[in-house]
Amino acid sequence: MSDVKARRKALGLSRARLAELAHVDKRILQLIEIAQFMDDESISRVERVLEALEAGEPAPDFADEVAALVHEHEAETLEIRAPTPQGDESGDDGSNGG
Repeated sequence: MSDVKARRKALGLSRARLAELAHVDKRILQLIEIAQFMDDESISRVERVLEALEAGEPAPDFADEVAALVHEHEAETLEIRAPTPQGDESGDDGSNGG
C-alpha cells in the first residue's frame, strides 16, 4: 500500500476530510496511515478516493456501497442473535415421570 498520509497531505486534505470522503472513521484512517489497520473495504475506499483526486477527478460516492455493507452486517448480526428452537419450554420431555 502506498503512503496514504503523504498522499493525503500532498492533496491538501485533512484526515477528517479524507475519512469523510472514504466513509471511514478518522481514527480508522489514522490506523491505516500507520499500517495498523488492515480492513480491505476501508483501505480500498481510501485508495480509490486518493487515486481519483490525484487524477483530478471527483471523489467516488460510496454511499450505496457503505449502505450495502451496513445492511449485510446487520443481517449477519440478526442471524447470530436469532434464537434456535429448544423444544417445549415447560420442562415436559414427554415421559410420565415415573
